[in-house]
Amino acid sequence: MLQTSHHIVLNSSSGTAASASVRPEQLVERFAALGHTVSIDADAPRPFAERLQTARASAAPILVAAGGDGTATALAEVAIQSGQ
Repeated sequence: MLQTSHHIVLNSSSGTAASASVRPEQLVERFAALGHTVSIDADAPRPFAERLQTARASAAPILVAAGGDGTATALAEVAIQSGQ
């Protein structure tokens, strides 16, 4: 199966990630089951702007937001700017 690298920005205190109690380990397992590799940024205490810069610098061709609307919107802007 084709492996694709994904960078996930997890905001576990927001949106669906919060209501479903999403944990980083769960995401790794689910993506691995589909043959994908992931890096996960779940560092909630770190300023969100820095986390977005890490996503922008990621070598992963696909960025994934796991959180609420704000997480998705902010990461979408990064994806548009970086072409990821």
